[in-house]
Amino acid sequence: AEPHETILRVAVLESDEENASVDAEEVAFDTVVLGRMRPGYRTLHLRSRRGTRIEMCHLFVHISHGNEPHKWPSASELREEVETRRSEAADLRKEISQLRRGGVWRQGSFDVGI
Repeated sequence: AEPHETILRVAVLESDEENASVDAEEVAFDTVVLGRMRPGYRTLHLRSRRGTRIEMCHLFVHISHGNEPHKWPSASELREEVETRRSEAADLRKEISQLRRGGVWRQGSFDVGI
């Protein structure tokens, strides 16, 4: 992903020990654009649920930028794959039609040599 288009949202959650994953309540958060963060140690000034900054509430983070290979196919690659699959499906439909006409295919079963 492009760092100037990637948004990181960090949230601090509070919950009971018993139901930690179910009843977690967000108590603070911050959102940053990764491309605007310089590498190194930084602090994120956390905000309340209403979006106002919480006094003396910071999160200390280390930012490093790396290169991640782009693994998502492009739109043209996806269209090409869809067209290939459609072509394969059409070929299979033709083959099934030929088998039915030749007397090899019988009501939901496949009998060889009839």
